[in-house]
Amino acid sequence: MRTLQLLPLLLALLLTHAACAPDPPAPATPAWPTTTAQQPGVALDGLVTSGVDEGCGDCHPDVVEAYTSSGMQHSLTLPTGDGSPEAAAVGTWIVHEPTGTRGRLELADGRYVQRLVYDDPTGVRRADHVFPVELIMGSGHAARSHLLVRDGVMFQLPLTWYAQLDGFDLSPGPGFRDGALRFVPQLCIGCHTGTVTPKDPNAERGYQGEISLGIACARCHGDGTEHSLDGDARSIVSPARLPVERQAELCFQCHLSGATELLLPGKTLSDYVPGQPLGAVIALLSPAGDGADGTSIAGHAARLQQSRCFAESEGLTCTTCHNPHEGHGDAATAARTARGCGVCHGPEACAEPEHGRGDRSCSSCHMPSVPSQDIVHTRTTDHRIQRRPPESTAVAGGKADLSLREDALADRPLVNLLDPDDQQPGARLAKAEGYLMGAELGRSPNGAPANGYLARAARIIDSELEARPDDARALLLRIRLLRVLGRPAQSLEIAEALLTANPTLVAARVEAGLAEAGRGNVEAAEAHLRAAWARLPYATHVPLALSDLLSRAQRPREALEVMDTAQERLGPFLELSQRAVVAALDAREFERALRYQWDVLLFRPREPMELAKAAAIAQRVGLPADVVQSLTDAAERR
Repeated sequence: MRTLQLLPLLLALLLTHAACAPDPPAPATPAWPTTTAQQPGVALDGLVTSGVDEGCGDCHPDVVEAYTSSGMQHSLTLPTGDGSPEAAAVGTWIVHEPTGTRGRLELADGRYVQRLVYDDPTGVRRADHVFPVELIMGSGHAARSHLLVRDGVMFQLPLTWYAQLDGFDLSPGPGFRDGALRFVPQLCIGCHTGTVTPKDPNAERGYQGEISLGIACARCHGDGTEHSLDGDARSIVSPARLPVERQAELCFQCHLSGATELLLPGKTLSDYVPGQPLGAVIALLSPAGDGADGTSIAGHAARLQQSRCFAESEGLTCTTCHNPHEGHGDAATAARTARGCGVCHGPEACAEPEHGRGDRSCSSCHMPSVPSQDIVHTRTTDHRIQRRPPESTAVAGGKADLSLREDALADRPLVNLLDPDDQQPGARLAKAEGYLMGAELGRSPNGAPANGYLARAARIIDSELEARPDDARALLLRIRLLRVLGRPAQSLEIAEALLTANPTLVAARVEAGLAEAGRGNVEAAEAHLRAAWARLPYATHVPLALSDLLSRAQRPREALEVMDTAQERLGPFLELSQRAVVAALDAREFERALRYQWDVLLFRPREPMELAKAAAIAQRVGLPADVVQSLTDAAERR
């Protein structure tokens, strides 16, 4: 009774307190990144950013100003704040529907970060990995991928923004279905920046010094140091004065793609000088007679070369329709295209009635937009000019990822698009490497390599070694060939000879370790693989080989130490996590096994076998019964 009498007083006190209580604090203003897109002098881990101008704007301000509208200017940028695609996506969860992988973009301490998570069926977070966004690769016309820099080595992060979606999804390529980070090779970086200096040509990974934010002037005009001093037009490369073939190759650096692209032996991208043959530095390998519909995101030139217009006209090149100093999506491009077509075709050549054409250009009908074959959620202009283009049958994100495998299974000979007759030094070896890659990718279900490609590789390697018995690249390919054929003793003999002549040749060190492992020599194999890993700290294949060796030698705890270090450097990736689970169970370290199993479920959250495995380990370590049951139920539902 007394409680009822006190209720009015309590209510009055609560109302008085509410009236006097301070207003809740206003939401904090997000701490956006403070960098600008092309800000020079920003220190990354092992690199420093620079601009693309290189002083050219002092004498050519109009050209430099126009270039700011070009996608090439924005092909590599720094993260920016409010108003960017990243800012609009902060906090939105992205689920990759085919796999269930889940992540989002967040802000942390004034920088964007990507977060990958796995929450168990009860909603408890079990795996949580965060990666800072340090560079953005892609102009945004099609996509914007995020990069992380560690000791000058660049990695692509798992989430990419796609213009077609106006949002994020898993980054292109099958690799991100199995790993959080992917090493970005030289040829990818080279198409998004000016020349960067490799840190260690033998190690093949990492850069040092400056990295330009966007394609720098020197990529097409060469070193301008002398020209800036004397102003002489002859001391700088003017593409307009080059032969048509050399002009086109300036664009081919980034807009001619094949089944695989390889640097020639001993070459880096910085060896290419505008005006000289591009084929002296790069081999672009594609199957002979490839005329498939559709195009890769950077396959414009390959498709153009299949056109009758290109083959039968004199002087048709990329700059006929494109001004490289300006954006490509403006009305000026349509006008230039019409003028280019008008060289050979008058208005009467168009079958469309004049009153029905409107403002459409020739390209709108004869060069349609098609799905990109290699980058999901993107479209690109098909530069194979056709009178009546067929309906595109391209499957976005499909063919190019597996094309070399498909070519190997069909035993389609490879052609170097830049050097069809293999005249450049090292071109034949690059082709042999392409055949070896295809042979390994094209393994049959029983594990046998694609024999046709293997035989083609062997013939080239034999021929090259007959002419140059001491050629290191040819010897490395011979070692790799012998490994694929299962001949570790022969492969080891060559590897040891190579290491005697060049102890820093890390590829030979890896092959020696694999050969010793194949012969059962654990101590020698371990020494080679650890030495190689010290030179290639961000490689995936070396720690996988080393941990596999230690596991087979009944040393699971040491194998786990290797896997822990590899994950710390590279983030989680499926193959390592799956092996780590087995090693941890062998070592009876069940908590550790469960931690790695949660990482497996980052990439396979709907896989019944992996869910069941997580349930069994969770039960072994004593997790609550409802967690174990929820995992079991999820496995059974699948």
